[in-house]
Amino acid sequence: MTQTVQTAQASRQVKIGDYLITGKIGQGGVAEIYRARQESLDRDVAIKILSAQMMRDPDMVRRFERESLVIARLNHPNIVHVIDKGKAGGRYYFVMEYIDGTSLRAVIDS
Repeated sequence: MTQTVQTAQASRQVKIGDYLITGKIGQGGVAEIYRARQESLDRDVAIKILSAQMMRDPDMVRRFERESLVIARLNHPNIVHVIDKGKAGGRYYFVMEYIDGTSLRAVIDS
């Protein structure tokens, strides 16, 4: 199935495939993380999207894809699970389970 990025004009909501973006969680040097709603399973997820700037670097694209594969192979109660990956609108992304709570950054900072 081809993944596409769609913007609903009336509501300005962004969709990536089956995922409706509901808010931004954070941003790093390589990617942005968003909270989204997986419509087919009616659940919240987190989507990590490779930044447009990093898309120009083939090595960063390979690292990003490798990251999703490595995390998907891990199975531990303290690590979120990767549940999907793809490319939409020219941007690479992977989808993880969403955990509501304090961020790791906030824990480290305190």
